[in-house]
Amino acid sequence: MPSFLPWEQQTCVGSQTDECRVLREAWQKVVLRSPDNLVNSYSEGLEKVLNGKYVFIGVDVTTNYYIRGLHIADSCRIKELPGRYITGGIAIGLQKNSPFRKIFDHSLQKMRESGLMSKLRTKWLSSGTSTCGRKTKITASLSDVAAIFILLMGGAAFSCLLLLLEYAVQHARQKWWMMSSWGLLT
Repeated sequence: MPSFLPWEQQTCVGSQTDECRVLREAWQKVVLRSPDNLVNSYSEGLEKVLNGKYVFIGVDVTTNYYIRGLHIADSCRIKELPGRYITGGIAIGLQKNSPFRKIFDHSLQKMRESGLMSKLRTKWLSSGTSTCGRKTKITASLSDVAAIFILLMGGAAFSCLLLLLEYAVQHARQKWWMMSSWGLLT
């Protein structure tokens, strides 16, 4: 039994986006035509891509994980289509009202704030295409750039203070010059 669900059971249910239309058309015209087009694993799907004219559509995070496990020359031969056809994520299931929920939430928040989550995502879930000479996409959240933003705002505030100080000094000099030229200063 194949491990992939038909497009109706994925994220394109009722969607009319271009990506979903392409996925729906590929499913109807190619996959349904021959059961040999289905694979039982991501490894098998990527192996078929490398061996010939085969398109493998999988959840982005999982597919990128398997691509990272390939030899560099093989991973560089795999081309990613533009757009997102099937998206997915990673989840940890806990029982309802689990006493561990707060611990997990707190730990995950600390990992996000420290940047560890981003580093782990880059290390384990990115496609690793930078070795193939392709451009890499870098994403950053507000917590990743907060220090830079604070420095920028601090620099802007300091510049404004300096501007006001220069204006005050210039105004005082002009006032002193006018008073001394009129003989008001003794």
